[in-house]
Amino acid sequence: MNEQGMNGIQNPARPFAISAMLILCSSLTLFFIQFSKQLEENRNWKWIIQTLGTISMISAVLIFTKYHDIMTTISSIFGVFVVIGIIRTIYNSYLTVFKISGVACVLLLGINNLIYYSENYIEHLPLIQKITFVLVLVWIVGLNFKMMNKNRRQ
Repeated sequence: MNEQGMNGIQNPARPFAISAMLILCSSLTLFFIQFSKQLEENRNWKWIIQTLGTISMISAVLIFTKYHDIMTTISSIFGVFVVIGIIRTIYNSYLTVFKISGVACVLLLGINNLIYYSENYIEHLPLIQKITFVLVLVWIVGLNFKMMNKNRRQ
């Protein structure tokens, strides 16, 4: 999403990357709202997943701006509460595979933040971010399929 590539040339993919991020974050916001409505029974945790999830995704969309660092921090902080809320909800369900994989996602997100803020092993961060992104996205898509199957059965 940078204006310039690492080679110093203007990045022609920037508009596509920003558009993709907007679509992704909008989709995740809808997922958080649907997940909390369908699977979470506790009113406070519904609010946490919906509201903090929305704030996290709005912040994530804005990481292409000059406020990248603060948006990353805000998105990460609120996102942790959302993921904890989702894992808490799953923990109270029959979705064992999602319990274990959810904890793995939280650990990977923690590792990302640790590397980002400490700058130790920073050269490995792009790869770790991509792995984390794919695993978290697969986890969320899997949860979405479970919700869709639950709705079909009802």
